[in-house]
Amino acid sequence: MRDISDIIKILFGFVAGVSFKNLINSFRRDERASLNEKPPHINPCRDVDELQRVQKTELQFCLNSISYLFDKYGVELSHITSFSRLLRKIENETYRNSLLFFINNAHSSTELVHLIENGQTEDIRVEPKVTYQGIMISESILNQMLAKENIDASVLPNLLDKIQTLVTLYNSKGLARFQKTLGPSMNRLLSEYEAGKNVDYLYDEIMDNLRKTLDFITV
Repeated sequence: MRDISDIIKILFGFVAGVSFKNLINSFRRDERASLNEKPPHINPCRDVDELQRVQKTELQFCLNSISYLFDKYGVELSHITSFSRLLRKIENETYRNSLLFFINNAHSSTELVHLIENGQTEDIRVEPKVTYQGIMISESILNQMLAKENIDASVLPNLLDKIQTLVTLYNSKGLARFQKTLGPSMNRLLSEYEAGKNVDYLYDEIMDNLRKTLDFITV
């Protein structure tokens, strides 16, 4: 079985939890159009009898066991479609929080360089709580969502690994958006700083770009 980190690295060239320095220096193997697509759609209108048949024959993951994640990201857990909304929120919040990390903490070019070299991206770990009832999502739906992201579900041995892979995938998507927006300019900043050049002008450009990007996605 392949490690989840290896699967995500194949798609992006990095995985959530990487340092910001390694993030901006990494390169995805390809420019995946799905970065700006919505998570795979879950049909909320499946026949009740069909759902009951699935429940009897298929492995299920109880989304209520990770209700803390829905609470953390402000997503109401009311249906299996809530999981798709959670994934999109994770992507967007990861992107937004990455921007804020630098906006709130980099008050000079030296501080910006320090944050890039020493800052770490968040690795979201799925830790289910014991629960005996709630909203169930079937293995076939999880496999469908993974397949639409070009991930072979058969390499993941259990339902928790499939949930974790999707969460890590969308967390990494948010980082990939940050990398695409700020990676080139931050990489240039590091190169010129290491060469002993004055990088104040680059600092000003980067901070202006950070603020404008945050304003754009907040509107």
